[in-house]
This record gives sequence, C-alpha cells and structure tokens, in this order.
Amino acid sequence: FHHHSIIIISCTYTRRVSTRALLMSLHGALRLLALALVVVLVVLVAPCLPCLASRGDESTLFRSCVRQCLDADTDMDTGGDMDGGDTAVRRTVPACVGSAAQLPALWDCDSECKYRCMWEIETKRSGRVDKYYGKWPFTRLGPMQEPASVALSIANLAANAHCLMRLLGLLDFRSSRDERASITSDNSRAGRGSGKGWKQNRGGPERPRKKLMVLLWALHFALAVNAWTWSSVFHSRDLRATERLDYFSAGAVMVYDVYLSCLRVSGVSNGLAKLGALTLLVIGYARHMMYMHFVKFDYGYHVGLCVAAGILQSMMWIGWLSFSSEGRSHPGRRSLWAFVIGVNAAVLLEILDFPPVWHVVDAHALWHLCTVPLTYVLWGFVSKDVAAVA
Repeated sequence: FHHHSIIIISCTYTRRVSTRALLMSLHGALRLLALALVVVLVVLVAPCLPCLASRGDESTLFRSCVRQCLDADTDMDTGGDMDGGDTAVRRTVPACVGSAAQLPALWDCDSECKYRCMWEIETKRSGRVDKYYGKWPFTRLGPMQEPASVALSIANLAANAHCLMRLLGLLDFRSSRDERASITSDNSRAGRGSGKGWKQNRGGPERPRKKLMVLLWALHFALAVNAWTWSSVFHSRDLRATERLDYFSAGAVMVYDVYLSCLRVSGVSNGLAKLGALTLLVIGYARHMMYMHFVKFDYGYHVGLCVAAGILQSMMWIGWLSFSSEGRSHPGRRSLWAFVIGVNAAVLLEILDFPPVWHVVDAHALWHLCTVPLTYVLWGFVSKDVAAVA
C-alpha cells in the first residue's frame, strides 16, 4: 500500500510539473510571438512611410479628363492612349451641368469630376489598379466614399461606447457617499482622543485607487469613441477638415495610451508626477498638431509618431507581463497577451495593402474589422484590472 501511495504521489507531482512546464513554454512562445510581431512591424513600416505618392491622380490622362469635365463648354472627347493601349476615356457628362443640388451631399463639382474620371479610367484598364490622392478606387454609397470603413468605424465606436458605459457603471458614487457618512459616524463614536476610528474604517487606499484606475481607462475609451466618430466621418467624406480631425483624434488615443500603460506598468503613485507627465504629453502633442495644421501636414511624420507610440506601449506591456510579478500573476494577463498580439498582427493589414475587393473592402477596412473584437479582448483585461485593485 505504501509503495502504491508513493507511485500515486509521484505521478501527481509529475503531472503538475508537466503542466507547469507546458504553461511556461506557452508563456515563452507568446512572449516571442509578441516581440516578433513588434520587430516585423518596425522593419516593414519604416521603409513604407515615405512611399505615399499616388500614380492615378498624377497621370496626364486623369488630369485632362478632370479639366475637361469641369469645363461645360468643352468637347468632352478625350483621346489618347491608356498605358500604351488604344482605349480612350469615353465622353464624360460635365458634373455641374444643370442643378448643383443633384450632387451627393458634401460633393462639389471638382470632387464629382475626379470621381467620374477615376472610374472612366479604371473601368477601361485591365490589370493594375492605381491609387488616387492616396486612396484606392471605391464605389461610393450615396455620399459615402468608403462604405465598408464607415460601417466598421461605427461598429468600433459602438464597442468602445459600450465598454465605456460598463466601466463608468463601476463608479458607484452613491455608495461612496454612504460609506463616507458611515465612517464619519464611526469616528465620532470612537472619540476624538483615540484617533483610531478613521484609520480602522477608511479601508486603506484601495477604493480611491480603484476610482483612479476606472477614470484612467474611461478616458481611454472616451478618446477612442471620439476617434472612431471622426473615422466614420472621414471615411464618409475625405475633406481637409475631416482628414485632420481623424488623424489628430487617432494620434491622441495612441499618445494617451503610452501615458496610461506607463502609469500602470510603473505603478507611480505620486499625484504630482502623474500630473506633470500628462501635462508634458499634452503640450508635446499640441505642438505636434499645430505644426501639422499650420506648417506642414506631413503624413509620414504623423504615421511615424503613431507607430512609435504603439510599439512603445506594446514593449511596456510585454515587459510587464514577462518580468513583473504583478503582470505574471494578474488575472487578466491572458486577455492582455491576446490584445497585444492581436493588435500588432492586425496592424500588418495596413502594410499588406491591396486594392478593394468588389471596390468596397480593402485592407484598411479589414483592420477596422479586427479592432471590433479586440476592443472586447482589451475589456477582458480592463475589467479584471479594475477589480484587482478594488
């Protein structure tokens, strides 16, 4: 009997060791995968930043078509070869002949002519598809230039708004007031001389820390709601104002998330240090926006800033999950691992750019599709993170 007990104990211990070894190997594989994705992101994105020119709108044929489309008195027969072929742009009805009210909302004569000429050329071309003004040719739906990206931006907006509402629901201000009243009453009964009532009943710093974490994460989701709102507007109609609001709002989320991840990973508790770091970030990003708006709208510079912010926060989360005792034992660590790996993998869609399928769904729209479930993956970590400090 004693011999059999030793065998059973030994087998149980072996299974535990094997399970632990398996978990450690999976953890190491996840770490390597996340690091590999970040490295691939750096290697692939950096050379692509200056490659932002468009061939379609620079072609002589396109410019000639637009010029003649805008001139209602010009004969619209536009001869000439297309990429060496003998196909010419067909007769194009001037966009502004008749009532301008017939144009889709937010479309003027110039943009309508560009849209019509783009499709006049693309429908006659075989093989290569060119970009026009940095965008692939999309079939619009009403006034919406990119209907798939609009729909998926709205889906992301709804997902982030849902998480924001759930997060704010954790702030029970009424119960906090009742608790403070109860503590005050207990202190009064304990007597002023003893000085023990407050210390025994205030419950430590956990509740204020929980509120702080809720507010920090709530600001992330609020900024994301704002960013996805302007993303849906921008993909509906690409204008100078909507472009800047979309880019600046998305950049604000990235910059703030660097601040949030830094606070969470470092565990800084000094209020003055937190405020100082946030102030510096706000001032720095405000200067960036002013430069972009008033000096030069440098797309590559802005994308580089956002990519750097994303890589920095990914590295901080990976380091925290891998080397911090709190990160390794955090109840939401699996969700955070999944989010870091998922979001870095999804960003590769922005690099593997391809023409839109059915003239509707491109790589950027698929990136928006991936970020909808990733919002809830992040929520899996956030909900456990807030509960862990309660």
